[in-house]
Amino acid sequence: MICRRFDFANNDEWNHYMNRLEIPAGRESALERIKAKWYKANVVAIVLTAILALQPLVPYWSMMGAGLCSRISALVNTTLVMQRYGTPSFTPFPHAFKSWMQAATTSTPFFHLVVSMIVMNNPSLAPGLLSVGIGAAYGLAEAAPARFGRAAQYQRYLAPLVALLQRHRDRVLFLAAASELLMAFIATFAVFTRGIRGAGTAFVLWNQMKGRFHSHDAALYHRTAWTMIGQRLQPLLVRVPAMQSYIQAAQNWFSRM
Repeated sequence: MICRRFDFANNDEWNHYMNRLEIPAGRESALERIKAKWYKANVVAIVLTAILALQPLVPYWSMMGAGLCSRISALVNTTLVMQRYGTPSFTPFPHAFKSWMQAATTSTPFFHLVVSMIVMNNPSLAPGLLSVGIGAAYGLAEAAPARFGRAAQYQRYLAPLVALLQRHRDRVLFLAAASELLMAFIATFAVFTRGIRGAGTAFVLWNQMKGRFHSHDAALYHRTAWTMIGQRLQPLLVRVPAMQSYIQAAQNWFSRM
């Protein structure tokens, strides 16, 4: 079960929650159920607040959802990164830190952590939360059958949704990759209004896009998205050949790791 890989021991919010509970001695099974419930509640919260952030009807709800989703996601993904890769080591410097960065920064939890931190300070980049929400949704889809598989309500309402997610996994993950690129382009255009601060955000995001282009769990979808963008730009490049050199420079930069 996914929740068993979560680092409960070092999570402050979980420890604060546990301080309010009394678990009788010898009731480890009860503790495991509480852990599963707490973990799923946080992941469900990411999915629901991401939907709230991305709905276009009520701007106030969108801003509120973006703030909540980014904070919950930052908490969960920080713990996942630390559990998977440990804390960064600085000795011997810089080799140890560089090794940690190379391993951690191409992972999806690290990317979702970066997205969450950026959206906290810049809600206009909330489209990137679609990727965060999709990641959380697939986490739930993997855990739900084992936890609720025998429940009649699950079989009636949730099982078809889980099956739909699994059946269209490639399409949904491609949509996540497209939303990540959209966020990077929005950040680039925002440089004209946000100045140096906007340039810093764009720089961070494009470096993350480069990492996603080479990461084992996102490379396929990002490369497919870039192929489609190239096909759409081809008529423009034919009309404006001078742009080809800039496109080639960008391709060379993305190809280097």
